[in-house]
Amino acid sequence: MRRLTCTSLLAIFTILLGAGSRQSRCEEGGTGHAKTIRDLFWVWATPERATPGDHTLATFAEASAPQRAALLGTPNVLMAGRGIPNDRQLAKAETESVKHASRLVWEIMPDGDEEYRNKFDYKQRVAQIAELQTDYPNIEAVLLDDMTSVAVDKGFKPEHIHAVKKLLAAGRKPLDVWGVFYTMNFHRPNINAYIEPLDVINLWTWHAKDVADLEKNVAYCEKHFPGKPIMLGLYLYDYGGGRPMPRDLMELQAATALKLAHEGRIAGIVLLTINNDEATLKWTADWIQRVGDQKLGTSQAAHDAKLLRNNLWAWGNPERATEGSHTTASFAQAGPAERAQLLGVENIFLAGAGVPLDYEEAARITQEAAGAKRLVWEILPDDAQNDDYAAQSAFDYSRRLAVVDQLSAQYPQIEGVLLDDMSTSAVNKGLKPEHLRRLRQALAQQGRADMKLWGVLYTMNLNDAHLPALVAHLDVILLAEWSGGKLTDLESNVRRVKQMFPDKPIVLATYMYDYGANRRMPRESLDHQYALALKLAREGVIEGVEFTTIDNDQEAVERTAQWIHGVGQSRIGER
Repeated sequence: MRRLTCTSLLAIFTILLGAGSRQSRCEEGGTGHAKTIRDLFWVWATPERATPGDHTLATFAEASAPQRAALLGTPNVLMAGRGIPNDRQLAKAETESVKHASRLVWEIMPDGDEEYRNKFDYKQRVAQIAELQTDYPNIEAVLLDDMTSVAVDKGFKPEHIHAVKKLLAAGRKPLDVWGVFYTMNFHRPNINAYIEPLDVINLWTWHAKDVADLEKNVAYCEKHFPGKPIMLGLYLYDYGGGRPMPRDLMELQAATALKLAHEGRIAGIVLLTINNDEATLKWTADWIQRVGDQKLGTSQAAHDAKLLRNNLWAWGNPERATEGSHTTASFAQAGPAERAQLLGVENIFLAGAGVPLDYEEAARITQEAAGAKRLVWEILPDDAQNDDYAAQSAFDYSRRLAVVDQLSAQYPQIEGVLLDDMSTSAVNKGLKPEHLRRLRQALAQQGRADMKLWGVLYTMNLNDAHLPALVAHLDVILLAEWSGGKLTDLESNVRRVKQMFPDKPIVLATYMYDYGANRRMPRESLDHQYALALKLAREGVIEGVEFTTIDNDQEAVERTAQWIHGVGQSRIGER
């Protein structure tokens, strides 16, 4: 884990959050002016636990408030722990440290108290908050921690919340009152009287084993306290169970929170730990990075569909695979799943000789590639031998389609069939539009209505008169440039195809070997086609990239894998 100095963390924090960008108070319906998931993230800070010096995720519990925010990547900070200190100078210094937070909330304890031992008078603490508001307009609320548990046990009453609200109303600007509400306290006597005066519910699940009921518990609050914003708390340590947070439960609560956020049912996500569990913290930071740019109101699937890494394909040739493990130096002999792994992609074309007529053989090949997120089987006419069209083919695909249909029932990641060399070999052997029409009809009659028909279109055939009638029956165009020497014309040809068939998605086929000239692909040509692919994807002209070679060029394979690693987080249609 790389180490960040306090100075560099503060710099990152400033850049990440931006100055003077205070969000409005929580509005009815939950998210105020938030536009992305990242806008909803809060870190729970405990300033009194901070120790000087550099901190990483491995020493997160000792990190200062701005360091914690920078380490996780959260724009909003909840200053909790012992709450705002009685010392005005210290309170100002700690608030100054997070002045660049988009939104800021201070916990308050009763005056002169840190453990709920007095008469629940908050006049001095509220006066401190009012004084700080002048210089720190990002302060938007105060928090009453452990309100429904420890505080109630010590004599805290609903009228104390009303008193705090009255004090806040007299300040420079009105502030919200957040209150911590534990799901285990739902049925305490008179608990509704404590929740009703709150402006915001900060909802927490003390026992990790209960996060399975997270959505149900949010629904409980929606039913009993309609219109009241819910800030959902996620523990990164199982305090109820006294153990590190199990990964499956961490992933479950994160996925549930993301779903609820997109549905507008929660107003924020607060992340809390005062323990050092580097693995869980790293997973959380990676999760925030992964989902942070999602626009609110979209589904996870809709967001992921636009990530370039989810639209990259490996060309697998099962019939060329040899036994044993393979590396980038023996890429051509690797099976489809190995090729995908070596490149770092998750989608596979099972191509080459196409789907076998023997179901058991087809099932074996599919099983070996079953770890892919998306699969497309090449399909040849029933009378084809290996990858060669019969001299007088009837272009009848019924038997092979039956095999694909049976496979797709077991492997739902199979999403289509591909006609390789459609605009070249197939047309030369007599492929007609009516053959594709019958093929489409047969696909529609099978059990999977979402199965798509892909077809390989070479740029050298763009002037063929028969092309529009053939492409009309395709769902997706796999567009290929056969000759490396023609790559200078690739951009204009892709744009031409998009203009010719504006409603057809285009996936760009790229080669790691120059088959047109039968030579290694020049490195400048390889780099050119990948740079162009990224540009066209960001513009939304293409909707994916496929990578092909059946020759061993270790440098080309590794260069391709490096490019894939670098561009995976780019989004299709977003420059």
